[in-house]
Amino acid sequence: FVTSQGLRGNLAALPLPEVLIQLRRASSTGILSVESEGTRKAIYLDAGRVVFATSNSPTDRLGETLLRLGKITVDEYEDSLRQISHGRRQGKILIEMGAMLPQDLWEGVEAQAREIIFSLFEWPSGEFVFESTPLPQEEKVTVCFDPLPLVLEGLRRIDAEGALKGRYPDPSLILECVRDAEVSALLSFEKYIVALVDAERSVLQICHESEIGEAETLKTLYA
Repeated sequence: FVTSQGLRGNLAALPLPEVLIQLRRASSTGILSVESEGTRKAIYLDAGRVVFATSNSPTDRLGETLLRLGKITVDEYEDSLRQISHGRRQGKILIEMGAMLPQDLWEGVEAQAREIIFSLFEWPSGEFVFESTPLPQEEKVTVCFDPLPLVLEGLRRIDAEGALKGRYPDPSLILECVRDAEVSALLSFEKYIVALVDAERSVLQICHESEIGEAETLKTLYA
């Protein structure tokens, strides 16, 4: 539900993709925090665009992300940890060590933000709060993601039989495309599904006709 300060609810009722799209439409600026079983993740938005993401999960830390990307070695990662002190950032330390280039740091931060956000697509529940507030200025390395292609990318990655299954369109619905809908961000298989939407076929009929299977078709229609 909407509060005087922003938005509050549970992902079980309003999943993260839908929350992000709402905040994009409202060009919101503030911090979206999500918490479940002690894990807390936050997404920072500026005028509806994602600019940063944080998490208290060890697997979401920048160093672990750089390791997964192959930007640094285990030895370089461990050396950088030993040098973190007095507010020095791990990314800066790794660059000063010669372990990676400046571009690697930005690519790592972008990948880190994406992974934090996409992981929330899989959460079946979790309390979220969006607070409309000026963003802190201490983060110097930020991103600038339009939530719309970000949501599409995230939905492509998730299991079609996973947490969002309950949000898929009802099989009896007959869908119609918005006139002059923008489809340039869609992949070939998504454009194929959109082409089956003709204001005559039901969702069930589209699933039967589709060549990508019922679960993937429903997920694509949801996206």
